[in-house]
Amino acid sequence: MNRLLTAPEAAEVLNISYSYFRKLMMKGECPPYYDFGRNVRRFDEHDLLLWKESRKRNAIGTEPTQR
Repeated sequence: MNRLLTAPEAAEVLNISYSYFRKLMMKGECPPYYDFGRNVRRFDEHDLLLWKESRKRNAIGTEPTQR
């Protein structure tokens, strides 16, 4: 199993601000996470990297090319 990260650590891995990451969480657009109870969420490092890669674009509004 990969390392489980807190939300601030996950934002750092994604190279985005923690405040923007929190906005993504509130909108339901953040990467998948484990919910261990009230305000205890952990993000799998591998899932973060997959989510980040899925956001890659070649140009405005276009999908990435397949490798």
